[in-house]
Amino acid sequence: MKLFAFDSEKKEKLLKERNIDLEVIVSMIESWDFIDIRKVPSRTDQNMFVLLYDWYICCVPFVEDSTKIFLKTAYFSRKMMKIYLK
Repeated sequence: MKLFAFDSEKKEKLLKERNIDLEVIVSMIESWDFIDIRKVPSRTDQNMFVLLYDWYICCVPFVEDSTKIFLKTAYFSRKMMKIYLK
């Protein structure tokens, strides 16, 4: 299994501003507790995990290389709520 990485300053910012904890997200992903993996339309080199976080759909864009998965950010998405929780 690949290692997960993220920027510690981004982690603190997400926790403070959006109440999203990247440590919890990593734990969810490691236990296969996500809904989907999608391409990021605006970034050809990125995919994103789609998961249910605090009863709302959360998107987590990431880039991947041979050894690690780097989580770029995390955000709640109304658009994805409409797609996944009809």
